[in-house]
Amino acid sequence: MLLDHTAFLPSDQKKIDALIGPSFSLLDKIKMLGVGSEKMQLLAYSTYFKEVINKHQQTNYGSIELRTAGVIVHFNNGKSYYVWCIPFYRLSVYRTETLNIHGEGEVVKFKIDKNQNKTFLRNLLRQLAIYQERFDSPFS
Repeated sequence: MLLDHTAFLPSDQKKIDALIGPSFSLLDKIKMLGVGSEKMQLLAYSTYFKEVINKHQQTNYGSIELRTAGVIVHFNNGKSYYVWCIPFYRLSVYRTETLNIHGEGEVVKFKIDKNQNKTFLRNLLRQLAIYQERFDSPFS
């Protein structure tokens, strides 16, 4: 779900919370050493984001926020602020020379240095595994 989040609307916040869960508590955020990634350079994206990402800027940036049942990918194109909400059951993360976020048939690729966002990615993969264990278990 892609939303224009430039102006904060409580109805949008309710949609986000319903799709990917509420934010972590302050205590959980401290235990996890944060739930947000550093700002990363956006290298490539699918056509779904063509309207959102400003092609007039030489460099576009984004970041990722971890939620209890998914992630939010933040885009800022200078004048507008957009969020892409991906629930864990539709999320795939690949890290090669780039960090690839796949969800709902779309993709964004971020430039990532060797140890950049190491703690965040560890937390993301841990939360994804916990979610899959809880909901995909044949014994539940």
